[in-house]
Amino acid sequence: SLRSWKHFFTNGTIIGADKLSKNLFEDNSIQTFLCDYSREYSVEELWKKEQLKEDFDIIIINTDNNNISEKIMFFEKSHFKIRPGGVFIIENIKIHFVDFYQQQLEKWRNEFLSFSFRLFKIPNKKNNYDNRICIIQRLW
Repeated sequence: SLRSWKHFFTNGTIIGADKLSKNLFEDNSIQTFLCDYSREYSVEELWKKEQLKEDFDIIIINTDNNNISEKIMFFEKSHFKIRPGGVFIIENIKIHFVDFYQQQLEKWRNEFLSFSFRLFKIPNKKNNYDNRICIIQRLW
């Protein structure tokens, strides 16, 4: 999916992280890093890397598993890396997790006051299962 994002953000530098070293690669304007996004210390170490010292306009977490807690933790350990006006996107939210996300977003609204939180359903006649995304925007 990183190469797909590169086609969309042609002038951007795309950074990826994966817990499996076999999935890491470097390409034209794409860099990947090892990060077990289910472990707090691994996410904290990721953001200490010299190559990742600048903040980001967009951070996207795209995991296909059902472990919501790692997506929650990844945002909570990464929110400070989003520039004002930038967004954090959680992809592939399954229909049976919508209520959980609604509750989580309400908690975050009280904790992360400089962010706005929205849950969107992406219309798709062939997919009503995991066609939701959460858009989190840093306002200031």
